[in-house]
Amino acid sequence: MANQELNISTRDVIIEEVTLIGSNGRSEDINTGTVFDVIRIYEDIFQHVITGSIQITDGVGLFTRLSLHGNEFIKIKFRVPGEGLGNPDVRFDKVFRIYKCSDKRPLENTQMQRYELFFCSEELIFANQITLSRKLREGGARDHVLSICRKDLKINRKKLYPSHFEVAMGTSDLILTQYKPFEAIEYICSRAYNENESTFLFFENRDGFNFTSIEKMVKREAIINYVYPTAKMTYNPSNAAHTNYNQISKFTYPKVFNTLETTASTAHNGRLLTLDLITQSYKKYDYSHLSAGSRKMLMDTAAPNSPASKLSFPYNNAQNRNGKAIYEEYGTEVNYCLTNKGNGNLDYFRNKTVRSIDTSVERTLLQRKAQLNFLTNSQLECIVPGNPLLTVGRMVEFYLPAFMPQDANNRRIDNYLSGKYLVTRVCHVIAGQTLQTKLTLSKNCLNDNLDNFVDNQNYKDARDF
Repeated sequence: MANQELNISTRDVIIEEVTLIGSNGRSEDINTGTVFDVIRIYEDIFQHVITGSIQITDGVGLFTRLSLHGNEFIKIKFRVPGEGLGNPDVRFDKVFRIYKCSDKRPLENTQMQRYELFFCSEELIFANQITLSRKLREGGARDHVLSICRKDLKINRKKLYPSHFEVAMGTSDLILTQYKPFEAIEYICSRAYNENESTFLFFENRDGFNFTSIEKMVKREAIINYVYPTAKMTYNPSNAAHTNYNQISKFTYPKVFNTLETTASTAHNGRLLTLDLITQSYKKYDYSHLSAGSRKMLMDTAAPNSPASKLSFPYNNAQNRNGKAIYEEYGTEVNYCLTNKGNGNLDYFRNKTVRSIDTSVERTLLQRKAQLNFLTNSQLECIVPGNPLLTVGRMVEFYLPAFMPQDANNRRIDNYLSGKYLVTRVCHVIAGQTLQTKLTLSKNCLNDNLDNFVDNQNYKDARDF
């Protein structure tokens, strides 16, 4: 049973193991007494590995006994009851590399000191120590990323599930020269795409490493639906962990829209100017987020009374002083790049032993910039009851209340911002015997169409003022 004094944003946690493993052959179980104060574990869809920190109050000479200097490991293992989550037991079990110590200071009038140890997946440290210089041939982006993970980073197979690595187009033969492993993977991601020109991301979550497209992530089913308590909902602290597992206690939108930012980038559209040195030809490509492929990357609707046909980009067709909508000004950002599109069919290459491998810049450069910019068009930060199942790259639902007068029985739901969100950042916080989870959720669409622009005199006067 949950602690009745806890807020609904926490859950009881059973800490099974917190062990520091030193390079001097010693190990210390610090899951006793008050040795550690707070553990924070971070996942981020835009970072390659899981990171975290642990704050320690040390009065037993732990720092000296383990000779802490950055070659240590920490094993963290905890679980929470799975009631209400569809699982009998929800567990987190991982080993990390210690890489930094900071804020080391004595506690006044005591024989104790306090410091914070920072940790990350071992792969991040190892990747800093090696470089890659070789050819990657006979395979696509998926095979190349798996090859780097297995052969170079030597990642444990428990972290590498082939099903987490999506087949991609756009990359076949590559030559790497003095690349760090994660730099090489990021380069491959920038050139990879699927049939709808969806770009790819590489990251680690609680399930292991992932190489997947934005489209695949946003089309997943939601793993949980969250609600915000209203005046009509009751909270029973005696069984909070069971009945309130899907309630958001606090939330804020640090970003709902930012037109100044999106019009200064390729979030809505962009222009690419290419030069082919072989054919001496120059071409212009205009890309808009309203393309058919981009629409398939909108997050599936899950909001009440919002069918998929109502999915909308978060802007309407209001015109600027040139009489164009925000997505029709392709000069927002002009990109320049060399290309070799179609050169493989030229007689020059067919009659020689060398090959021309299409760089596919026309299908990746603008698309990647726009999709990454637009993925976080709206961002929601919230605190939810601790749940180790929550991990980046998964979808959740959030029924946002409408802040307007409500009827006698129910509070209205915001039809625009309610619906599916992608989990882009997770922070699990363990303090004492409780677990709290902080989420950053991102949305690239609205679940209802905005009213179309009407060029009335008031709007025209304001725009042209």
